[in-house]
Amino acid sequence: MITDAAAMVLLGAASITDIKSRKIPNGLTVSSTGLGLLYYVVTQGISGLWFSGAGMLLGFLLLFLLYLFKVVGAGDVKLFAALGAWAGAALVWSIFVYSILIGGMIGLFLLLYHFRSYGTRFAQVILVTLGLRNLVVLKEHLKRPATFPFMIAVFPAALVAYFIG
Repeated sequence: MITDAAAMVLLGAASITDIKSRKIPNGLTVSSTGLGLLYYVVTQGISGLWFSGAGMLLGFLLLFLLYLFKVVGAGDVKLFAALGAWAGAALVWSIFVYSILIGGMIGLFLLLYHFRSYGTRFAQVILVTLGLRNLVVLKEHLKRPATFPFMIAVFPAALVAYFIG
């Protein structure tokens, strides 16, 4: 189906740019959102607009909440709006849930990896947090959070949502 192909091309392009530069271009997200809405209006009329618009709105709102807490970037928010415009609300919800689960597993892996690599520093942060003996260590640790491009979780999540359910 053309909508599935469009969503996968969107996700593939966003994954490449996010992994390479940690940015998802506005040209990609905004044009994809507009094309998704236009496609559904042309092919299904007002019901297509509702389907695509609801998906766009849900995708935007879900990621905007994460953006407010600085969990994801603005490009991810716009990407989920575009993805919702092509995939609809039900599928964008599934992709979101799987993305959070996969992202959590990646985060746990990174935490365990960094704990192994920086165990002493991690222990200092815990002790500082509990005992408040040296706030400088805590401030230094908080300046360098371990992050990863969210598309590393979103692309496999979309594959799971499309092919498994």
